[in-house]
Amino acid sequence: MLTRTVRGVLAGMVLSLVVAVPSIADVTAAAQTTDLSWHEYGSGAAARRYLLYRPPQLAAGSPVVMWLHGCWFRGTDPSDADRERDAMATGFPALAAAQGFAVVFPQQPRSANSDECWNWFDPVQQWCERGEVATLAGMVSEAVDELRADPKRVYLAGHSAGGAMTAVLGAVHPERFAALGISAGFPAVTGLDSLGTIAGSRMIERGVRSLPVTVVTGSADPVSPPWVQGLVAGEWRSAGLAASAGRVDILAAVAAAIVPPTPDSVDTYPAGDGEYARTVSHYDIDGRIGVDHWVFGKMGHEYPAATMTPALWRFFTASGASR
Repeated sequence: MLTRTVRGVLAGMVLSLVVAVPSIADVTAAAQTTDLSWHEYGSGAAARRYLLYRPPQLAAGSPVVMWLHGCWFRGTDPSDADRERDAMATGFPALAAAQGFAVVFPQQPRSANSDECWNWFDPVQQWCERGEVATLAGMVSEAVDELRADPKRVYLAGHSAGGAMTAVLGAVHPERFAALGISAGFPAVTGLDSLGTIAGSRMIERGVRSLPVTVVTGSADPVSPPWVQGLVAGEWRSAGLAASAGRVDILAAVAAAIVPPTPDSVDTYPAGDGEYARTVSHYDIDGRIGVDHWVFGKMGHEYPAATMTPALWRFFTASGASR
């Protein structure tokens, strides 16, 4: 567990990533597409393929990141080569090669959704034993077992429909993950859990005391606009407070939704070197890392991999193991 005081020291290192985490440009050469392998989990309509990036000589007990892609909107099922390029473009394989962790990239087929989106909005897919949430949870557990990875250092992130499914999967199975990264997503449970009562109740039920979350927002995003991302950040602040207290306080959650709390600290970074200006609001939960909300100025519906992939990894590792 890392206190906010120590976290503040880490924040001051963001502009010199090579001290803690190499930039994507520094480590891209270390990751090779040949280190990606195809696998399949489940059977019948619930079966899903996934790409696994396993760096050479990965040690037992290493962490695992699961990344959920967004919609493809291609009209045809992307080829395996397209999906491999998309996985590499997230920057996670490059970072995994340098830092020593594995990455799981689940793949949604066109047979399950005409635009290859995760069906995060479908209650059947959320709660059914053969739904996508159950498949994804089982998939990452299988990968952890096969890799002999650390089950307490499994991290989940995604963008757009993948970000929305990250919220759903984290809410339904909070015990499976140590931290979440939600980029341009939506509140969990078909967007209905903006107060965090469902996620908070589930965390209490599963004995999860905290689940740190990073929310990534583009100020010019027309698909998942800033006000929606504010609901996502509020959802996980309230859920974390409920889990920490051991009870859901609906009135407090409503009050926080009406008048969002002041961040415990704020970091700002100017635009430059092809990157957007950005603001990071940090919200503590009982002195622990709770929710980080990144807002990228003038950014649309995109995932800024060069900035956010190293930032997510720092957030994940600072958050520690699941608890």
